[in-house]
Amino acid sequence: MIRLKYLLPALLLGLSAEAYAEIRAYDVAERYRNEVYEALESILGTRPGIGPSGKVSMLPTGQILVDTDSNRHTEIQAVLDAIARSEPPEPPSVSLRYWVLSGMPPAPEAGDRLPPILADVAAELEAAHGDLDLSVIDSATLVGAPGFTAVSQSETLEISQNVKPAGSSINADISLQSEFLELYVRATLSPGEFLVLGESPYRDESDQRGIVAFVVHWPARN
Repeated sequence: MIRLKYLLPALLLGLSAEAYAEIRAYDVAERYRNEVYEALESILGTRPGIGPSGKVSMLPTGQILVDTDSNRHTEIQAVLDAIARSEPPEPPSVSLRYWVLSGMPPAPEAGDRLPPILADVAAELEAAHGDLDLSVIDSATLVGAPGFTAVSQSETLEISQNVKPAGSSINADISLQSEFLELYVRATLSPGEFLVLGESPYRDESDQRGIVAFVVHWPARN
């Protein structure tokens, strides 16, 4: 961020005690709103041998209300525009979808219980384990900014992710805890890719043996 002490002194030029003529409300980003407010209040307030050249107040909306002449409004707007141009754009958030799947020996009456989006994952699991009756045990979607840890927690599933861009792909540090398995993996995902993060043996209530699989998906942006 461009520090205000380098930008706002321009407003000191030509200050006088003339009457205020124009009131404007300025939208200022929250991360430096208080600093802008204090700087304007200091500059437009009473100065030795000059007197006040304007009034500044904070509205309940978060806007900064300034009562001063049009020339100083022009200078204020120029400074705020310069600050806005200096701000780097916010990195786009990354959304990852997670599923916990159970895979059991198929029963005669079993049908397809997976959402169509997981068809390729089902084919991959069955290629490794044979025919399976697959179903979703749990699922979650986690959204976070690159470089920051995002967490999702429910009674049965806890996930944390920290994602960093890597060209057109992302590197994701993923921690997943459930009653079936705890795992920590570092994975590279491409847009639209599904990845089986891990598997664990599983027994259902009738003591049938199967698997539990953990799947992550990075949806492609439209």
